[in-house]
Amino acid sequence: MQAERSELIPLVLVTGFLGAGKTTLMQGLAQRRRLLMVVNEFAPRDIDSLRLEAAEGELYPIAGGSIFCRCKVQDFISALEQIAACWDQRPGLDGVAIEASGIADPRVAARMLTEAKLDDRFTLRRVLCVVDPSSCSKLLTTLPNIAHQIAAADTVLINHCDRHDEASLAACERSVRELAPEATVVRTSHCAIELDPLAPACPVAIGGEYAGCADPNYAVADGAPPKPLDWPRLRTALDEHAASLYRIKGNLATTQGVRCLDFAGGVWHDSASDAEPGTLVLIGAGSASAALNDLAYGIRSGRYCD
Repeated sequence: MQAERSELIPLVLVTGFLGAGKTTLMQGLAQRRRLLMVVNEFAPRDIDSLRLEAAEGELYPIAGGSIFCRCKVQDFISALEQIAACWDQRPGLDGVAIEASGIADPRVAARMLTEAKLDDRFTLRRVLCVVDPSSCSKLLTTLPNIAHQIAAADTVLINHCDRHDEASLAACERSVRELAPEATVVRTSHCAIELDPLAPACPVAIGGEYAGCADPNYAVADGAPPKPLDWPRLRTALDEHAASLYRIKGNLATTQGVRCLDFAGGVWHDSASDAEPGTLVLIGAGSASAALNDLAYGIRSGRYCD
């Protein structure tokens, strides 16, 4: 069912920490409704949007910070203004799905629509949050935005259930319900869920402030090798800092061919890729900034190449 052109444009906001499964959820939502997608990455390079299949003009990437921080919110507002301006010429679309960066605090979303006078064109239908049981408890004690993501959601997906035992899942669910007692909590694997992303949900009455442009809790660096690198050697160097790393992702040229590298929640995924080789993005704790910059410099300088 398509949204009437005379009605407000429905929005669904997808949140969750780095590697929890947001992009996978976006892929599933796009199979249920025809959605224009706004994809936000904290990293300076846009990688996640490359995994999403969308027709020309139906994907807006915003990289280099959170769409709810002061330095990026205008980019987000401009994207929504562009979408609104051409919406009447896009009758096949049902709504807009927004994938916030993994560090985003979404509590300011409704306020932003009002202050930018976008609430006369858009309506925030749902806020979905994806949680990874392997990191949830630890992150809740160290990164306040993770609690804010859960508290702002009407539906919370406890994802990666196929990787965890019942005790871990139950502990995660208790933490979620403490923060979001009115939310619908669903256990999923690969974010598989029967859900209409644009069906109105009970709104969560919560407010917040725009984040500053530099969050001391996080550090980010990136690098592309000058020639194919020795992946086992780089993997050893990265593993030495695994405790401080939140997310690693990218397609890199290696001596074994192009590899799709992805690290989140302490788990590596490494597979052959047909994509063009590019940049490896490293995101970690703010206290690990020097280590991340050194690793990225090592990649760019050829330290891990033969």
